[in-house]
Order: sequence, then C-alpha cells, then structure tokens
Amino acid sequence: MKCQRTACGRDIPEDALFCPYCGKKQQHTAAPKPRKRANGKGSVYRRGKSWCAQSRIYRGGVLVFERIKGGFPTRAAAEEYLDRYTRTGVAPRSMRLIDCWMALQETKKWQALSKDKRSHYGTAWRRLEQVQMQVVGQIPFKTLQELTDAAPGDYYAHRDIKTLLGKLYEVAVTSEALDMAQGRGGDQAAEMTPDGFTFYGGVSHGVEKRSKVRSRIVADQLVKLIKEADHVVIMGHRMSDLDAIGSAEGVLRICKICDVPAVIAVRRDATLAGSLINALIAAGQEDDFIDPKGALPIISQRTLCIVVDTYQLGLVESREILEKCGKVAVIDHHRKGVGFIEKADLVCHEPYASSASELVTEFLQYVGDRDDKPNRIEAEGLLSGIMLDTRDFTLHTGVRTFEAAAALRRYGAETEHVRQLFDVSMVEYTTKAMLVSEAQMYRGCAITVSGEVAPEARVAIAQAANDLLTIQNVEASFVAVQVGGGVNISARSLGAVNVQVIMESLGGGGHQTMAAAQLKHITPEAARSRIQTAIDQYREAQKKSGLESGSEQKKKDKQ
Repeated sequence: MKCQRTACGRDIPEDALFCPYCGKKQQHTAAPKPRKRANGKGSVYRRGKSWCAQSRIYRGGVLVFERIKGGFPTRAAAEEYLDRYTRTGVAPRSMRLIDCWMALQETKKWQALSKDKRSHYGTAWRRLEQVQMQVVGQIPFKTLQELTDAAPGDYYAHRDIKTLLGKLYEVAVTSEALDMAQGRGGDQAAEMTPDGFTFYGGVSHGVEKRSKVRSRIVADQLVKLIKEADHVVIMGHRMSDLDAIGSAEGVLRICKICDVPAVIAVRRDATLAGSLINALIAAGQEDDFIDPKGALPIISQRTLCIVVDTYQLGLVESREILEKCGKVAVIDHHRKGVGFIEKADLVCHEPYASSASELVTEFLQYVGDRDDKPNRIEAEGLLSGIMLDTRDFTLHTGVRTFEAAAALRRYGAETEHVRQLFDVSMVEYTTKAMLVSEAQMYRGCAITVSGEVAPEARVAIAQAANDLLTIQNVEASFVAVQVGGGVNISARSLGAVNVQVIMESLGGGGHQTMAAAQLKHITPEAARSRIQTAIDQYREAQKKSGLESGSEQKKKDKQ
C-alpha cells in the first residue's frame, strides 16, 4: 500500500503501522458495512443467522409501500426472492431505464437540484451503462446490486447510484399509471399497487380528442411493420363480432396493398359475425380465413401478429399465435385495464374512437394509391362494425365516426346490405324477447337474470341488453345468463352510466357504454345480488363526484 501522507505517498508494507520514510502513522479502518438500498430495487441484509429481503416504494418523499421477508439461509436466496418479487409485484413492465432517465430530467424536481447534484447523478447514470437500454421491470436485482458494488469510490458514489435508481423507478411506476389512466379515457386516477391497478373516478363522459396526424403516423408505422414481415396473421377476440371481423378484413386489405401474404385467424364455429364471414366467402374470399390451429405451422419469428378490437391477453382468439409470432401490433378502442398485451411493437389504443373499424378505416385513407381501396363487401364489413358499436350512430359517436362512414360509403358500402348482416333467426329473436320481458328495474337500471339459453341464441344476450335501453327511464341494462357453472353478464348504457366501471368491480371490463363480465361458480340469483351491489357502489361514487343520474335526481325532486 501507499503512505497515507499525501506529500510522501511511497510504497510501504501492508501491515506497517508507521511510514518508514516520513514517520506518518497509518490508519487501518475496517471496510464500511454495505448500506441498505431502501429506495432502489430493494435490499438484502443479514439478521442473526439468516438473511432478509426488503422492498420499499417512496412517492413524493413518502413511504407508500414496504415489504420485508426474512428466513433466507443465504444472501443469494434473498436476492433471488427479491428479484422474483419485484418482477411480479409493482415492477413497471414497459419503460426502458433510458426512457426513465430522459423523463426524470424533464421534471421540476430535477431542475430544482443543484448543479453539483445533477453532475453526481450524471456520473451514477454513466455507471449504469450495462442496463440503460433494458426494460425496468426486467432488470434483475442481482445485476443492479453488482453494478452498485462495482462502482469505484467511497460510500457517496454507491449512495448516488442507489438514490438515482430509486428516482428512475418512481418515474417508471408513475408513468405507467398515467398511461393506464389516459388509456381509460383520462377522467380518472390510476394507482399502481402490488396487486395491480386501483382506479378512482371514471364516472364522467369521454371527450373526442384524436388527431388525424396521429392516424397518419400510426398508419405509416403499421405499413412499415407489415412490409418487414414474411407474412401476417390477424385476429380479434374470442366470440368475434362484426367489429372484430370487419376491422380484421380492413387490416387484411392493407396487407394486400403492401403485397404481403396475410390471413385472419378465427373460429368459424364460435363467432357472432357468421353473416359477414359467409358474405366474404360467397364473394370468393374464403382464403382470407384460417382456423387458429391451422395457422400455427406457418408462423415464424418473422411473422407479424395484428390484434384488433381487444387489448387483453386473456381475450385474444389464440394466445398460442400471439406468443409464437416475432412481432405484435395492437389496434383497439376499449378503455384500458389490467391484463393488456405487453411488449407490442405497435399499439394504437384510442378510447375516444367508436370502434376498431373506425380506426382501420382512417388507416386505409393513408395507405396505397387512390385505387388501392377495399371492395364493397369489405367496406360493408367495416361499416357494420361501426354501426354495431355505436348502435346505429346513436352512442359514442363523434365527427370522426361520420367521416369514416362517409369514406366507406364512397368505397361502395350499401346500407341496405349492411342491415342484412344484423338479421337474426327465429330462435335468437324469441330468446331476446324472453330476456327483455323478464327485466326488473333497480336504481335506473334494467336487470335480467336467466338460466341457460341455446348456444346458437347467445347473440341475443347482447341484443336484449341493447333493446332494454329503449325503455323509458332505463339508463343502463344488465343481462345475466347462466353458462355452465357460471354466469355471463352483458352490460349496456346510454352514456350516463359508465358500465365499464361497474363490470370491472365484477372482474370484467369493456367500454363506457358497452361492457361485460364472467362470474364463475355462481348461481343466477347470486349474480343478481352482486350486480345490484356494484350498482349501489357506482351510484355512491356518482353522488360524491356530483354526477347524479337523471332518475336519481327526479326522485330527489319529488321528495
């Protein structure tokens, strides 16, 4: 070692108590104990004969969450648990560390720091070069610990890295919660917790605020992904409807314009859009469709999967296709919730759009030449999707909706033919009439509970919910039908009631005026009780926010 006297600095024996050249006494101090990384990605420390793992989350300087688990025999076991816990707990899943760094430098807190402090954090950031491009939720805790321990210098250098990681992690958590709230319409707050997201608000009306510039940019990005792929597989949600198949056929037309082979994966025996599929097959487009199992052999890492009319991983037509494809794009209009598709290469999520068909129609206007447009049947499929989700242009309809419908009319869509796609059989009509006649009123909502219906008549469940809204003083409708050992619920509203919030409290989701839920291992009458409880909770939230329904206000006026 070298003499501790700066003016001397000569090499002396490691165990020397005094410098033999200048006589300076040498101080032999023990290495400082490693500090706990309380506000980073967690910490591990010894307690007695075992090791403990600790995770803390600070927001605005306030401790909002803490988890400590002990009893690990070794430090490696504690680190492994902490790594696994931060992945499955509140770890954000989408932002890269460099994205968090860029966002942190734009905050007011960063601008308020002194020049020296920002310089210290800049040095700490450069020492994290190994993980800068990785997604925050996928960085192992052990890697962060090794980078911290390997940093040259004393305690202060290690402290700066730990503190910086804590700030970056807080930015990632906050940004993901903000994206979730905006993806649900923006009229609410989203809190990220160890158990997922907790939402507050969401009882007001949405406002249309989409830009054509964004549509053009997304269309260009989609075309780029399609041209880079060897072939494309398009799919919607399970029990696909006219909007899912119509928008899928529109995306298929974009693939044909790009001269890239593509197919639509759909179960022909489990769809609500059989009339549209039959019309396309009759027009000579049978090769556009393939069974999901039949699509698996043609998929490779150069295959692009485009998911339309859903963002949820658990609702896609085939999860195997999604996992096997090399790239994924998502086009959806439903309000965002938990369980969304992660690591998508392109996400077009517009909760202000009326339907996925409306979004795809806008993309078609920016793709190809003037003559590269959908044929009449395809245009009618897109128009049927818009009419289905807007209930014939009466709900959730904006200026863009009518502009998209006008474009489809120019492509040759005939409203008479579109109306025929909605025709039902006598069994479906009889089932719908039965469900409507058994409805009971509860706090401005019509609730129908029924036993099992014929499988070919299940489309009548949603149709009955729509028809109940035509009754006076009905602001929302809920049709619950037994399916096997559980109950399926279809919910609709005229906009005054956010049925998505009500269905989310039952484990479902959807849109402000159109939502659904599936309750397992429950009787129809027990399902009615749960629906009424969910309505009560929603009405109380409305009162607190000052957005009472018309029927509730009339009762007060009479009193």
